[in-house]
Amino acid sequence: MINGTTRRTSSLRLGAIRQGLALVATSVVAVSVIATSSITASHAAEKVLPQSVTVLGKPLALKDHKGNCPATPCIAEYIPNDQTFDNWTILFATRFVPGPGLDPNASAAATARKVQSEKATDPLANAALYESKDGKGAIVDFLVSSQKQNFIEHNVFRYMKSEHGIVSFQIARRIYSDKANEEQVKSFITDIPKIRGSIFKDLVRADLPEFENDQSRTAQKTEAGAVKQPK
Repeated sequence: MINGTTRRTSSLRLGAIRQGLALVATSVVAVSVIATSSITASHAAEKVLPQSVTVLGKPLALKDHKGNCPATPCIAEYIPNDQTFDNWTILFATRFVPGPGLDPNASAAATARKVQSEKATDPLANAALYESKDGKGAIVDFLVSSQKQNFIEHNVFRYMKSEHGIVSFQIARRIYSDKANEEQVKSFITDIPKIRGSIFKDLVRADLPEFENDQSRTAQKTEAGAVKQPK
C-alpha cells in the first residue's frame, strides 16, 4: 500500500477512535463497580484448572499455563480455541502472586498508573480505578493500543486479597485496526460502556478458574465501589 494512503487511513481511524474515547471518558467515572466484601483463600494445594471457561457468553480454551503455585507467581490464559496469541479477540486470565503482605489495592493502583504513564506514546491509554468499600479488592478498567501491532485493547482486571498473596482475574477484548474498518473500530470503543457491566458481573463469578482449592472463597456479597483516579 502507498505510504500516503496508509497515513490517511490511520488518521481516519484515529479520529474515529478519539470520538469514541470521548464518550468512554465521560461515562467511566459514573459507573459503580461490583466488588467482593469478603474473600478468603487457602493454598494448601494448587487447584487443577479446567480446560475451558466461558466469559461474556463466549467459550474459551486454556492455551497457556505458567508458574508453580503457590511457591511462585502463576498465570493461566484462555482464548478462543481457533485463535492464537497473535490474533486473539477475547481473553480471560487468572493469576496468583505469592506474598501474604501484598495489597490488592496497591497492585491495582500500580496497574492504573502504568497505563496512565503510557499516554505520551499511546494517545488512547486511559484507566479508571475502582475500590471495594472494605478495601479487600479493586478493579482497574483501562484501554491501551499498539501502532506497531495494530491493536486496540480494552482490559478489566480484578485484584483480590487471599491468605497467601493476591489473586487476579482479567477479561480483555481486542480489535486489530489493520483488519477492521473505521466504523468497526469506532464501535469497539463506543461499546465499552454498554458491556462494562457484563464484564464486571463475570469477574465476580464464583466459578472462574483460579489457583486455589474449591472451597477457597466465601460466598460473595456485592456492594458499590468508589471510583478513584490514578495518582
